[in-house]
Amino acid sequence: MENKFLIRSIFSLLSIFSALTSNALDNFMHVEESTVKSSEKQDLQKVNPSKQYLNQAYDNYDVETAGELHQAGEKSLIEGDYLNAVEFLQNALKVAENNNDTDLIIGIKSSLGNAYIYVRRYEEGRSLLNEGIRLAKRLGKNDIAASTLISLGNSHLITRKGEPSYLYTASNYYRDAYELIKQTDFIILKAKALTNYGFCESLSSHTEKAFDIIKKAYETSDQLPDSTTKSHLFTTIGQTLHIIAENKTGSSDDAIVKSNNAFLKSISCAAKIEDKRALTFALGYQGELYEFTEQLDDALSLARQASFIAQEYQVPSALYKWQWLIGCILRAQNNIDQSIKAYRQSLDTVNHIRHDLTSCLSYSEIKSSFRETVGPIFFQLADMLLLKSANEQSELRHAELLVDARNVMEEFKAGELEQYFVHTQWSPFCPQT
Repeated sequence: MENKFLIRSIFSLLSIFSALTSNALDNFMHVEESTVKSSEKQDLQKVNPSKQYLNQAYDNYDVETAGELHQAGEKSLIEGDYLNAVEFLQNALKVAENNNDTDLIIGIKSSLGNAYIYVRRYEEGRSLLNEGIRLAKRLGKNDIAASTLISLGNSHLITRKGEPSYLYTASNYYRDAYELIKQTDFIILKAKALTNYGFCESLSSHTEKAFDIIKKAYETSDQLPDSTTKSHLFTTIGQTLHIIAENKTGSSDDAIVKSNNAFLKSISCAAKIEDKRALTFALGYQGELYEFTEQLDDALSLARQASFIAQEYQVPSALYKWQWLIGCILRAQNNIDQSIKAYRQSLDTVNHIRHDLTSCLSYSEIKSSFRETVGPIFFQLADMLLLKSANEQSELRHAELLVDARNVMEEFKAGELEQYFVHTQWSPFCPQT
């Protein structure tokens, strides 16, 4: 199913999935996020423990140190800082192995497997994830096995996109994860497995099945204390219900209502814990839902709020999307000049992060190419410039608009060319395997 909503949304979902996929320390230590002291979180933001331990004897450090490094690595994963995540987690693994802490070793290997996937070290990543699953099952650690199955499902979903069976395989991993722990009290794991499972089924157009699964995910996520993970879960639940609504089945109207409720819960949660990054995604995706239901004034208000927060708190991976959404809504309102302005702002943001958009996405294995991810912004802007030029009375202005449209397409070609060179030559940012 390819439509403008999915094209505009799928890349930012990877960012949210990195948060849902990352096996936060609470999954392995059976501690909810709300129990982590705020002072400890502040300390993690101020110090870089990985740097402190580099080039030092790891047998001098205890399990607590490994836990701190693991948590720092998880934080980097959630924030999309994958190279630092690899460094943190590699150091955490060395400390944990020197202390022979089996539970922690399994958890760190799973997290490191995630990090390797995001820096294109696919074979190493999948190997660590599968190793973690086998070891966890052998030791009867079903919670850790389930969490790692979720990670493996996500790695398959991200790196095998476009292959005939990729959704089927990823769905099976999520289903198996849920089956392992559905009779337990590991609510956060059950919520993650169900949310990702339902999302996959919605992409497969198994609408009624996806709707049943995602309703369970909604009920399960609602039992969690307020946290970043809870906000991300409800954002993805809202997205999934939006996809279900676009399939135009008998569940569409109900899905729209439930999708809006999920976004409201995500927004409320993010506001309470003052997580602006989670808030910008929840507001922006709710704006997309309102655009779909043609409540354009409300959609524009939400998109502008999301854009303001993304700019203020420096979340460019969200900012360009909401600037693009603003442009789409203004175009639907026939406000062409302001729409063109919003599209140009979106492309300015894209150009600032263009390398990040392409450098850690494999051209051959991750099928979300530069063309698919942000190409529509260029095409739609060029189209509007051509339409505007056709109605322009001044020959000089007509010619200027044609040149502008040509320049937009030249920028797009430059982006595609950059992606080609990133993925056909060795890059220090994305190690080859």
